[in-house]
Amino acid sequence: MKKVIIILIFLFPSLLFSEEKAVNTTPRPFRKVEITNGTILAYMPDSGIRWHLKTGTNDQITTYGQVIQLRDGDKIRLKEKHNKYVIQASITNGSASLYYTRTFDARSFGKGITTTNGIIKLNKKQSPAGNVLKDAPKE
Repeated sequence: MKKVIIILIFLFPSLLFSEEKAVNTTPRPFRKVEITNGTILAYMPDSGIRWHLKTGTNDQITTYGQVIQLRDGDKIRLKEKHNKYVIQASITNGSASLYYTRTFDARSFGKGITTTNGIIKLNKKQSPAGNVLKDAPKE
């Protein structure tokens, strides 16, 4: 009986910690997004993943804290090992939206490729820090 209790004492904490690891850790490309003077400002995080950024014919690796300026109709691509975002800006009458498609490639994990679409809506008085590029609700 003592052996069973000892095993459970060591096993129980590891079960708790394994549940924590199952929490979604999907990277979000922006730390904050806001609209200022008719331009969308997308702030890259201060640490973590650096993304391959493609704007038109320009390619670069993002830097920590970098600010990406987007005007109406601008389209960018952000890519890292398993995630790719295609993001398009739309600005009308002082409000703005970022439409995006996220492709997650989990084939190296034995899974498939999933694609989700979403939108971030902004107005002059709003800046959704921490609520950036979440998956769109299922319709």
